[in-house]
Amino acid sequence: MDKSTPCPIRHVPTPIFGPVQSRFGSENWTGEPISGDPATKVTIWSSASITTEGPMKRRPARNSCPRMFHHMVELDDGHHVGLMIGGQGIPLVFLHGIALNTRVYTRFLSRLSGYGFRVIALDAPAHGHTAALPGSTFRDGVDLTIRTMDALGIRRAVVVGHSMGGRATIELAAACPERVAVGVLLDAAGGDSFDATADHAFESLATLPIRLAGGIVDTAVDWWRCNSWRDRQLYGFALAAALGRWGGQPRSLAAVMRAVAGSSPTGELLRRARDCGVPFMVVHARNDMVVPWENAVTMARHSGGTLHSVRHAYHSWMIADPQRGADTLGTLIQAQLAQGASAPGASQPFLEPGSPAETLGAPDTTVVAG
Repeated sequence: MDKSTPCPIRHVPTPIFGPVQSRFGSENWTGEPISGDPATKVTIWSSASITTEGPMKRRPARNSCPRMFHHMVELDDGHHVGLMIGGQGIPLVFLHGIALNTRVYTRFLSRLSGYGFRVIALDAPAHGHTAALPGSTFRDGVDLTIRTMDALGIRRAVVVGHSMGGRATIELAAACPERVAVGVLLDAAGGDSFDATADHAFESLATLPIRLAGGIVDTAVDWWRCNSWRDRQLYGFALAAALGRWGGQPRSLAAVMRAVAGSSPTGELLRRARDCGVPFMVVHARNDMVVPWENAVTMARHSGGTLHSVRHAYHSWMIADPQRGADTLGTLIQAQLAQGASAPGASQPFLEPGSPAETLGAPDTTVVAG
C-alpha cells in the first residue's frame, strides 16, 4: 500500500434503514487501491454514501420480526446437524463463531430475515446440536456445510459468516464458488496477520487462557455497550448458555481451535474465489481485539470486495446490538445483490423445487435427508 495515499475510510453508524434499491455515491464507487496491483482494491463504504432510489424497505418493527424455528437434519450417513430457520425470501446461510451456536444470534437473525431473506443458520460440528466429526479438519466441517445445503435443496445462497464462520465462508466460496451469491465476512477469523500467528496460537492447553484473554476483554466491552440492561441480560444469558457447555470439555474446544489454526491461509482462498467471480463484503468492527482491523483490510484486498467499517464496535457487536447488526447487513446485502448479476451461477435458481429449506415450518423436527 502506498502510505502517501490514505485509503478512504467511511463508517457505518447506527441505525441504518434498508432501501430496496440503493446506490453508492459516484465519488466513492471505485475507491482507492491499497496495493500496487490496480486490479485489487479496497473500498470502505458508509451510510453517508448511500442514497435512495425508489421505494424504501423500512427496517422491521420489533414486534413484526419473523420467528426463528429450530430443526435437526439427519444426513444420509446418519450425521445430525442442528439448524435455525425463519423468514421468507432469498436463502441466507449463516455460520456462527467459535464456541457459540445459532441460538446466540436469534435476535440478530430474526431481524435480518425481515429484510427479505430465508435465514438458515447452521450449528458447526461439535457446536449446538450438531454432532462432532472426530479427528476431522476444518475443511471437513466446511464439507459438512455443503452437504447440509445439498440436503436442504439450497443451490445458491448469500453466505454470512461471523468469526470462525467467516473463515468457513471463505473456504466454502473457494471450494464451491457457484454456491455463493454473496460472501459476507463478518469480523471473520482471517487475514494475513491472523493467519501468520494462528498456526501456533493454540499449541497447548497451557497457552489457551492467554489466547482467550483478548476475546474475554472484547466480549466484556461489547456487553457494556449494549443499549439497555435488558439487552445486557439477554446477551449475557445467551453467551453463558453457549460457553457453559465447554466448561467440562476444554480439550474439545482446544481441538476446534487447532482445526481453525491448521486450516488453509485465507489469502490464497480469497484470491481463488475472487478469480471465480464471487462477490465479497468485509464488514468489520474497527475496535475488534480478536481479529484486529488490519486483517479486514487484507481480506478485502485479496477478495477484491468492499470493506465496511463499523465504528465503536467490537468482535461480537451484532450479538450485543442485534438491531444495528441486522439493519447494517440488511442494507448492504440488498445493495450488493442488486450488483450481482455477473456472480458465478447467477442464472441458477437459489432453491430446488420443493426444497426442505423452503418448506420447513414451526415445530422442532428431524428431517431425514438422503
